[in-house]
Amino acid sequence: MVQVERLPSYKGWRTQNTGNREENKNKNRSANTIPYDFNRVPIRSEEEQSKEGEHDSEDSSDEDTDCEESSKYINASFITGYWGPKAMIATQGPLQETISDFWQMVFQRKVKVIVMLTELKEGDQELCAQYWGEGRQTYDGIEVQVTDVNCCPSYTIRAFDVTHLKVEVSLQIMKGSFTFVLLIIDLAQRKRRGSSHHIDLLL
Repeated sequence: MVQVERLPSYKGWRTQNTGNREENKNKNRSANTIPYDFNRVPIRSEEEQSKEGEHDSEDSSDEDTDCEESSKYINASFITGYWGPKAMIATQGPLQETISDFWQMVFQRKVKVIVMLTELKEGDQELCAQYWGEGRQTYDGIEVQVTDVNCCPSYTIRAFDVTHLKVEVSLQIMKGSFTFVLLIIDLAQRKRRGSSHHIDLLL
C-alpha cells in the first residue's frame, strides 16, 4: 500500500472530465478510480463503426480523439506496452449495467486475451459482475459463447466466441481468471504470521 501511495499522481495536469460527468458517474465502480481523458477508451456508436468499416485495435489516437465527444463512456484506459502504444487496456471489473459496454469495447478493439485479476466477490462485496454465462449469452447485440473451460488449482482459463449479430463478425478470445494479486497479498500476510506458502503457481 505504501508503494502505491508513492506512485506519481497526474491529477494536477491530467483531466478526468468525462468520467466525472454526472451521466457517467454511475458507470464507475469507485469514485477514486477514474480514467484520464487523454488515454481513456472511447466506445464508438454503431453509426461510427459502419462509416469506418472494420475497426483495428491499433487505430491512431487521432481517430479516437475525433469520436471522443460522441462516444459512449466506459471506465477503461489504454496502456503503452512492449508492442507499442495502446498495447493493452486496463478496465474496472464491470458493473451489472456496464456488461454490454464491456463486450462492445472488447469487440471494437479486437481483444484477444482478457486477464482478470480479481475475484467476483470478497465476502458480501461485489468486486466484478460476472460478465459471461455458462453457455450462450447475448449482450445488446453481441453474442458471447463459452467454448472451453480449463480449471487449474489457482486459475481458470475460458475460451469464448464473441459474435456481433448485426455485422456477423466473430472473435475468439481467451480469458484467464487469475488470482495473482490476491495471492501476493496472502503471501505477505502469511509471512507476517510465520507460515509458508508455495509460490510455484504464481511464477
